[in-house]
Amino acid sequence: MQATLPLEAFEALEKSLGKEEAKKVVRSIETTITDLTEYRWKSSKDELLDAMRAEFVTRDLLERRNAELRADIIKWMFIFWCGQIGVIFALLKLAR
Repeated sequence: MQATLPLEAFEALEKSLGKEEAKKVVRSIETTITDLTEYRWKSSKDELLDAMRAEFVTRDLLERRNAELRADIIKWMFIFWCGQIGVIFALLKLAR
């Protein structure tokens, strides 16, 4: 987006520098402001994208966490089944 200076700034420069010199000064100021704004916008956008990429979960990380959780679930299911078998055997012994 092109930056523009107010007309009052051009008129003040025109009185002291003349019309052509005032146009040159105003154009250079507007160009500088535009370039600086675009640079800041691009760098801010790049920083934001980098931060977002760092925070979002990647597919590999998600698959690794899923595999770890499955292993934990299988381990606890095995422990639960062993406990259940022990309880069943104890009840059968008490029932005789």
